[in-house]
Amino acid sequence: MNGETMNQDVQGVSCTISGWLEDVRRLLQSVQFVLENSSPAKGAPPEVRAMFDTLAPMIRQCRSQIPTDRMVEVWVREVAASRGRIRRQPEATDRSRVRGRPERISA
Repeated sequence: MNGETMNQDVQGVSCTISGWLEDVRRLLQSVQFVLENSSPAKGAPPEVRAMFDTLAPMIRQCRSQIPTDRMVEVWVREVAASRGRIRRQPEATDRSRVRGRPERISA
């Protein structure tokens, strides 16, 4: 794969992930809005009321942690580069130690 093709692939995957993250951000924004403009039922137990009061701030924090488009692109580029290096390595003799595969633990 040449550099231009890899760059196009990275851009395509990055745009797809960023689009999905934008959908997640909008969903969280809607959930946050609903939580901030509602309250638990009158007969709700105290545990539910206490948890309800923490939900909107938790959703707000989740929204703030959604990666930017640039962060996604850097991550995709790094994953693509590391995958390329892994494929070029000679076949490992012990398959349990190949990157990405957990080592089997015997009982």
